[in-house]
Amino acid sequence: PRAPSLHRSPPPSLCTPSPPSPAPTSAALRLAGALGGRFSNAAQSAADPKAFLPVTLLNTPLAAQNLPASIGKPSFAFLSSSTLAGAPAPYKTSAFVVHHPSPMSPLTLTTFKFPSPPTPQSAPPTRLDFSVLLPSPGCDIHLLETAPGVFEGGLEPGGKCRFVKGEPAVECVLESAVRVEVEGE
Repeated sequence: PRAPSLHRSPPPSLCTPSPPSPAPTSAALRLAGALGGRFSNAAQSAADPKAFLPVTLLNTPLAAQNLPASIGKPSFAFLSSSTLAGAPAPYKTSAFVVHHPSPMSPLTLTTFKFPSPPTPQSAPPTRLDFSVLLPSPGCDIHLLETAPGVFEGGLEPGGKCRFVKGEPAVECVLESAVRVEVEGE
């Protein structure tokens, strides 16, 4: 599968660990810092408009409350919204947590869905209660730091990340390879 190509707009927001949390591992902090901010796939969409719609992704760091026990420490939480070019509002809003389940495991991005679409706000929230969100089973992304500031991996194997799309509703299986490069590394 082809990975989307996203490019950062303004500099990333400063990520702070969700309290209480021990001192963050440098890899988790670098990855979380790279994921905060506004990104666009405009160049990729222009190069292949039939395969890629132009999307802007906004990942806003926030403090997390009531994270599930399965979330390792340190953890960094984000509100994530995806908006098609020219659209007045996001078509998708979710939350994710960057965490390190154990010292011997890869870094993990665990995604959560809202039970119903969140109400648009003039400013994103600064805190989110994860006890009201729904986990996205099979959709964790596992990443290894393959070189300083370069994280590579993908979705859990086995085609377990499923979602319903369109009218009439069709079940889709998401497969994705992921590569994140931290600027300045």
